[in-house]
Amino acid sequence: MPMRTSFFGIVACSVCLYLAATFCVPVACAQEMSQEEMMAKWMEAAQPGPPHKVLAKMAGTWQATVKSWEDPTQPPQVSEGTSVSKIIMEGRFLKTDFEGTMMGMPMVGLGYLGYDNLKQEYCGVWMDNMSTSVMSYSGTFDEKAGVMTCYGEGIDPMSGQKYTSRMVTRVVSPDEHVWEMYSPGPDGKEVKWVEITYVRK
Repeated sequence: MPMRTSFFGIVACSVCLYLAATFCVPVACAQEMSQEEMMAKWMEAAQPGPPHKVLAKMAGTWQATVKSWEDPTQPPQVSEGTSVSKIIMEGRFLKTDFEGTMMGMPMVGLGYLGYDNLKQEYCGVWMDNMSTSVMSYSGTFDEKAGVMTCYGEGIDPMSGQKYTSRMVTRVVSPDEHVWEMYSPGPDGKEVKWVEITYVRK
């Protein structure tokens, strides 16, 4: 029963979006744009562009070396994992499946990353078996530096307070990139909690 509810909920949302785009938007723009112009704008917003090629470069199977810190003043724990990333939906999104360990425990993760043409920023979500939360984040890519910087919000399970994480992806080469996550430490200052080096298999 929950599966049916979820399915019909998704269908209902899709229908609402379609109706909004078909009827509500033209009413608001009728005096300024023709139907053909509105359709052209819609199609332009829906097409993958140069920013999506950044996602394509991250596709592949990667050997992951994970460094994680329980205490930022102590040496990190080091573990290994495998990440498989592939482009989906005709170049619009990157789907990533991760399997490995973190802090001595098995870890399975799933993420999606895309580029929103309307917001003009990268947007992603991440979920794994070490939490019931879904992390959503967004940011930009500095093409010259080869660095993507994103920000997302989480909730500290100890205090119940919200905090902001900064996630940095540094492209070392076509066959290597490094992902780092920073968030507030015990004193409130930003520290690095996780670093993952991905090397193409």
